[in-house]
Amino acid sequence: MKKFYNDETEKAMVKFYNDLNEKDRRHFSSISVMQLPHGGTEYIVNLLGASQPIIYRGKQEILDNMNVGPRVRQEGGGRKPIRESYPNIDRVFLKVLKEHTAGDPMNKSIIWTDLTKIEIIALMIDEGIKISKKVVSDLLKTHGYVKRKIQKKRK
Repeated sequence: MKKFYNDETEKAMVKFYNDLNEKDRRHFSSISVMQLPHGGTEYIVNLLGASQPIIYRGKQEILDNMNVGPRVRQEGGGRKPIRESYPNIDRVFLKVLKEHTAGDPMNKSIIWTDLTKIEIIALMIDEGIKISKKVVSDLLKTHGYVKRKIQKKRK
């Protein structure tokens, strides 16, 4: 097989290729092949570890200008938002905290709970809703709960 680049250039190309996302890998390997004469596809496949179908797909995307936008994967992947999974989460959250809520008698807008995030998660699981500490923090903030700090008075 004919070698088109020197060793230093090959190492740089491989390092660069490995740092790219899927779409950019397709485009980089395709452009690399387009720059080379006959035998370039096989050379790039062996050098970068890309497959021929991926290179052809990237070439088609470039030539057809089909790829619009920064999106790499198709829409719809990943976890659904918590409010979509549990539309009643706010009602259940407030129900769980109802017996564990206290406030400042001088300022009615300040409320807190005596439960830890772990305890809130356990009570929510009992109600059929599995959530994380991050979601608990977001719910506490959304519903106006503040962190209560214990202060010692100095004499």
